[in-house]
Amino acid sequence: MDFGDGSSGINDRIPLRFHLQNRDGAVPMTLVAFSDVLPAGMQVAAPANVVNRCGGIVTAVAGSSSIALAGGSLDQGTTCDI
Repeated sequence: MDFGDGSSGINDRIPLRFHLQNRDGAVPMTLVAFSDVLPAGMQVAAPANVVNRCGGIVTAVAGSSSIALAGGSLDQGTTCDI
C-alpha cells in the first residue's frame, strides 16, 4: 500500500495504491480478496474515484474507512494495482 508523496495536510486528497503480485510462474490466482482498514483519520474521498486493474469488485464507499477487493484475478507471474 502506497500513500501519495508524504507532503499532504489535513483534508488533502491523496492517492492510495494497492499493488498485488502473483510470484508463481505457473499458476494463475483466482478469487483474490482482501480488506483493509485505513489509518485513523483517513477516509475514502467523495467521489471514491477507484481504478481497478485486478478484476473482481472493489468496495470503497465514500466517507468510509475501509477498502476491499473480492473476486480479483492475476495471471501467473503478473501484477495489478488498485
